[in-house]
Amino acid sequence: MSSTARPNSMHYRVRHSSSYAYGSDIMLAHHLLHLTPRAVAGQRILGFKMEVEPKPSVIAEHRDYFDNPMTYIEMHEPHLRLRCWTISIRPLVSPRSSISSAI
Repeated sequence: MSSTARPNSMHYRVRHSSSYAYGSDIMLAHHLLHLTPRAVAGQRILGFKMEVEPKPSVIAEHRDYFDNPMTYIEMHEPHLRLRCWTISIRPLVSPRSSISSAI
């Protein structure tokens, strides 16, 4: 994960994890993940990483109708559980400066 931040600036490191256990082995799975943060006025993304277990056989990045990032994945191997982890780095922005940048 790369960062273009100033050396003395403060950042949020946001972590997310999701886990789903199936009742029996799943032979084929298709999922749409909406876990990638969107850069908008008042919110910059300095870095982002996502991991999925089991490793997807197919992974593709897309945008939905509202321009939100989404990740399409397929698993072609039997599995009992799906797990996703993300981490993003965002600069700490004061509420006043984020409001003025959004106007």
